[in-house]
Amino acid sequence: TVVQTADFNHHEMLAHLSRAHFVSEVFAVSTQRAFAPNHPLSILLKPHFEGDIFINFLAATIIMPPNLFADVILAAPLPDIVETVGKDRLNWDFYERMPHRDFARRGLGDASVLREFPYRDDAFLIWDAISAWMTDYVRVYYDTDADVLADTELAAWVEEVVSMGKMKGFAPITSVDQLIEVLTMVLYTASAYHASVNYPQSH
Repeated sequence: TVVQTADFNHHEMLAHLSRAHFVSEVFAVSTQRAFAPNHPLSILLKPHFEGDIFINFLAATIIMPPNLFADVILAAPLPDIVETVGKDRLNWDFYERMPHRDFARRGLGDASVLREFPYRDDAFLIWDAISAWMTDYVRVYYDTDADVLADTELAAWVEEVVSMGKMKGFAPITSVDQLIEVLTMVLYTASAYHASVNYPQSH
C-alpha cells in the first residue's frame, strides 16, 4: 500500500502533470504568441496542444485548490505538493529528456543491460516515426540552415520558450537537423509520452 501510494503521488504530480501537461503548456503558449496562424510550424504544432490549456486550467481550479481532490487524495500537504511540482517542472531539461539521452543517462538505453523494457523499445519506435515525419515536413519549408536562421518567428518562439516558459536546456535553433529534433521532442511529449502516463491512470 505504501509503495502504491508513493507511486500514485509521483505519477500524478510529476510524471503526468509536471512533465507532460506543464511542459506542453510552455510550447502551446509560445506557439500562440510567436507564430502567425499561417506559419507552417504553427499549423503543425497547434493540433497537438488541443485542450491542453483548458485541462490545465481545470487542474488549477478544480483539482489543486485547498480541500479539493489533490488536497484530499494525495499524501503530502498541498503546499509541499505545489512546491515540488514547480521545482520538478523547472528542473526538467528539454534535451536531456529526449528518449535516447534519457534512457542512456539512466543506464537503460542498452537492450543487453535490460532486455525486456517495452516502454523504451516502443518509445524508440515512436520517436523514429515522428522524426521521419518531421524530416519530411520541415524540409518542405527549410532547405538550408540559413533558412532556419532567417526565420524571425522561429527565433521569437525560442525566446518565448526560454524566457517566459523557463524551459531548462532549451537553446537557439541554428540548423535544420536541430529543428527536426526539437519538433520531434515537442510532439513526442504531447502525444506518446503523455499517452504513456495518462491512460494507465485507472490501474
